[in-house]
Amino acid sequence: MKSPLEGVRVLDFSIMLAGPYCARLLADVGAEVIKIEPPEGEEMRLRAPLRDGQSAYFGQLNAGKKSIALDLKSSEAIELVHRMVESTDILVENFRPGVMERLGLGSDMRRFARSIPV
Repeated sequence: MKSPLEGVRVLDFSIMLAGPYCARLLADVGAEVIKIEPPEGEEMRLRAPLRDGQSAYFGQLNAGKKSIALDLKSSEAIELVHRMVESTDILVENFRPGVMERLGLGSDMRRFARSIPV
């Protein structure tokens, strides 16, 4: 049986709880979700409770996702994200208003993907 979102690609820029949970639900119903993290990893990786040094929250919120570490202040990383967006269906982010634009990932990029601000 085919999953409801099989063949759908999601870029997940979200952090903390609501955004990662939204993207996790998309992964649970078959979407390919690629989590974009800073080079040092998302803050949630360090949140208790820890099991074998790993955050249980982070594991639960990001299960079923692929992950890539990118420095979004680097022009090379921004170019890579722009190329990735061309084959992306949904973009999930929960930054403060204006952050995506300041990173060079604003509305011109969103023309390729449906954006879900969480």
